[in-house]
Amino acid sequence: KIPKEGKELIRIVRLRRMAKKLGMEKVILKKGQMSLFLVNNPDSPYYQSEAFGKLLGFIQKHPRECNLREQNGKRSIVIKNVPTVEAACGYLQEMEKINSTNF
Repeated sequence: KIPKEGKELIRIVRLRRMAKKLGMEKVILKKGQMSLFLVNNPDSPYYQSEAFGKLLGFIQKHPRECNLREQNGKRSIVIKNVPTVEAACGYLQEMEKINSTNF
């Protein structure tokens, strides 16, 4: 039997893959919140992509949990109330399902 901590580590691989598919450069889970770091170049085609549209849709759907930030030229989204890797994966799955054609 795999301990709870081991299962969380296995889920991290899945979380990183999902984040990369959505165009995130980096994911940090800390103190019950998830930080998703976006592409640094503001002229990047990412900001015209379907993946970015899905992210915007998610932010509009969850305005209380999400904060868009820019620090030292690095853009990120902070999502509150993310206690586990499994919860983080759930948020990214929801993001993937959003229809980005509305944005």
